[in-house]
Amino acid sequence: MAQPLASDHVSRDSQNHPNGHLPERQLLDVLWDAASILEQHGLITPFGHVSVRSQYNHQWFYLVRGGEVDIGSPQATYEITAGEPIGRETTVSSWSEHYIHASLYDRYPHIGAIVHSHDSSVLPFSIAQAPQSLRPVIHMAGFLGVCGAPVFVSEDKIPDFMVNSYARADSLTSKFVGNPDATVVLQQSHGFTAVGKDLAQAVYRAIYTQENAKVLTNAKILSEKIHFLTARNVEACTKMNDAAALKAFADWQAKLRR
Repeated sequence: MAQPLASDHVSRDSQNHPNGHLPERQLLDVLWDAASILEQHGLITPFGHVSVRSQYNHQWFYLVRGGEVDIGSPQATYEITAGEPIGRETTVSSWSEHYIHASLYDRYPHIGAIVHSHDSSVLPFSIAQAPQSLRPVIHMAGFLGVCGAPVFVSEDKIPDFMVNSYARADSLTSKFVGNPDATVVLQQSHGFTAVGKDLAQAVYRAIYTQENAKVLTNAKILSEKIHFLTARNVEACTKMNDAAALKAFADWQAKLRR
């Protein structure tokens, strides 16, 4: 099957697609910008990955892995329903957690972009003996919800903590099931996954998950009594976060070109 990378095609039902009306070529340019932005924030260096759902074929997604931004490797194209690379030209790297992306896109049609990170400022919240301890404390992270980001605890079920099969990915993405508003899930001893309707929102959520984790960690040094966002705060701040994502992403893109 040939890859659609040379096409500027926009699918007929793009108005129903989470990534809107961007031509495929432009969508791929934005994907590379997203990868560069995340790398600058230390979120996909040297591992981690970011992906976007194709508009050419909604059962495909494009993925850039950590370490590929500087060397300019071509993004890989995967089929959602199989979680496997498309086309003979595509090679499979040892970074095989593309199944996380495939499972999420398969379960949730509204998801248009995904970030998976091993960020060390977020990681402690996946292992601390306090369930759902990464709760929002800053107004830019209302999207984390009142209860905070759920934690996928794999323990002996996945002894190496690698989500490198569809079965393992379905176990992880099940943390979103029954909670359609979930935006971030932590992975025990490994990292976190953030989702969004488009690249701007997914990148925004990844960056401010990182920022919220740093602020909360520093606040706990000062006091165990923390003022977390209330339900009313979360509702208002989440609306503000969603409105601010595009503006923030445009600013990060502009900085790439300075």
